[in-house]
Amino acid sequence: MVKKISKTCAFIACGLFLTSHAGAALPVCTLSDSDSDGDGFGWENNASCRVATPGRPQCSSDSSDPDGDGYGWENNQTCLVKTQVNPPPGEYPSCEQQSSDPDGDGYGWENNRTCRITQIRQYPVCSDANSDPDGDGFGWENNQTCIAEQPAAITAMAPSGLINTGTPTFRWTAIPADSYRIVVSDSQGNGYSSEVDPLSAGCQTGSGVCEHTPALSYFDNHLSWVVQPVIDGQNGTLSNRLSITTPFSPDIQPILSNEGTCEAWASVAYDNFVVLNNSWNSRTMNRSDWSQKISVSEDINGIVKPTWTYDWLGRFDGGEIEVKAYPEVLYGSKLGTHVSGTKAETGLPETVKDLPEFKVKYAYSETGSAERNVA
Repeated sequence: MVKKISKTCAFIACGLFLTSHAGAALPVCTLSDSDSDGDGFGWENNASCRVATPGRPQCSSDSSDPDGDGYGWENNQTCLVKTQVNPPPGEYPSCEQQSSDPDGDGYGWENNRTCRITQIRQYPVCSDANSDPDGDGFGWENNQTCIAEQPAAITAMAPSGLINTGTPTFRWTAIPADSYRIVVSDSQGNGYSSEVDPLSAGCQTGSGVCEHTPALSYFDNHLSWVVQPVIDGQNGTLSNRLSITTPFSPDIQPILSNEGTCEAWASVAYDNFVVLNNSWNSRTMNRSDWSQKISVSEDINGIVKPTWTYDWLGRFDGGEIEVKAYPEVLYGSKLGTHVSGTKAETGLPETVKDLPEFKVKYAYSETGSAERNVA
């Protein structure tokens, strides 16, 4: 071990200090008399040390020594860093965070220096997908980090492009799921959803493919569909989206025009019914940012439920006492433009004078707060 560093080497350049000491910066001497010849270097604990002399004051910040050679630059002069910044080769401090080593090579970077990943910590698997709300693969359970298992990707397979029916058979890849939800919609979100269990969809036949033909139908030129798995009661990751174009149907009126933020006159069919987004009197509004949207869903038991939501703005936004719309569930024919099925299927249309006495029964439920009438 060299007891002293020559005055010449220490005087010429601080950088030359690294040549004879293999990159190791010297600690500061604790006793001033450790440097008997006053060259700024002493000997303590069987090792060289540096004396913070008036000519080389101690640095006030370790960051003044970016290369870690023990010398810094402050106030237009060289200064000595109090603590050893760079340990001898191979003696790196332990990293405080695993994320400091993004490439996984066992070495990270913290506090402007290299650090070692001392151990690769094994985290338990999260028991609840909700423990990872940001979806980065790590969750928090029982006061510790856990690994969130990522659901397998689901792929929509068919149909796509031009099809010859409004009720096609949808096919997708099977993954472990409680059920699957098929969502068909246009560019504004009008459309329908249909949910099916894996057994009914034939997902367990060994082919790895599921398929389902909903009772719902939708006719338009700009439709698309996705599949969403339902896992442990939670909505899973959506599949890729496929575009489809359905043919014109004499039984269903296609999408017509857009009015305001609501696509007026959109229609969705199911069984022998048509749900119609009738907004006939929207012209009474002074503003165009009203909305009325229809949706139809089919649950896992095959029960179809039409719904609609609306926002006809406030009291002074125009037409507060006017009837603005008649969102409808139609059976039969309306004005010859909307037909829910053939006469053989529905018995309609029929001339009123030819009909015997008859009664119509219906039931409905709703939520919300607004003045409305039901017909």
